[in-house]
Amino acid sequence: MISVIFVTGVPKYAEANKMTLALTNPDVECIVIDDAQHKVVRWNRGAKIAKGETLLFVDDDIIWTDKIIIPEFELFGPSLLSRNHIQAKGKVINVPNPWLDGWCIGASRRLYDEVGGFDEGFRFSGMQDADFCMMCAVKKVLPRVWKFPGKHLQAGTKYIMNPNHEKTRIDNIKYLVKKWKLTGYDEPDYFD
Repeated sequence: MISVIFVTGVPKYAEANKMTLALTNPDVECIVIDDAQHKVVRWNRGAKIAKGETLLFVDDDIIWTDKIIIPEFELFGPSLLSRNHIQAKGKVINVPNPWLDGWCIGASRRLYDEVGGFDEGFRFSGMQDADFCMMCAVKKVLPRVWKFPGKHLQAGTKYIMNPNHEKTRIDNIKYLVKKWKLTGYDEPDYFD
C-alpha cells in the first residue's frame, strides 16, 4: 500500500486533493497535515501515522489525473534536479549528488526509517529535499525519476505561507552547508 502525505496551508487545496485522490486511487491512504508547522515537521508527523510500505510526500498544489503506480525504486520523484550545485545570491555550492525536487518525494518506508526521516532543522521549506537525498545516498540509494500521475500547478503556497521565503531559503542553505561540511563554504558571512 502507498500512503500519500499532503502538507498544506490552504484547506481548500487539501479537500480538493483528497477528493480527486479518492476518485483516481481509492486504495491509497491519504493523510493531510494542515497546521502551521513547517513542511518537514508535517511530513514526519504524517509518516508516523502512515500505514503504507511506500510513502509519497507531496505539496498541495497538484491535480491527480491517473492511478498511482508504485515503482520498484526506494527513492523516487517526478523531478530530478540533476545539477550538482546550489546557487544563491550569485554564489555556487557544489553538492555530491542530484536530488529530487521537494514538491513530490517518494520513498520506501524502510529507507525513510533508516535515514531517520526528514531533518527538522530545516525551517519552513527549502533544501530539505537535497538533504534527504544526500542522507539516502549515504545508504547507497540514489533518486530515480518516476512518472507523476497528475500535474503540478506550482501555485506557490510557500510564498503565501512564508513572506520571508528567500531569507528562509538562504538560512536553509547555510544549514545544509554546515551539516554536510560542504568544502570551502563554511564561512559565516558567505551569503551575507
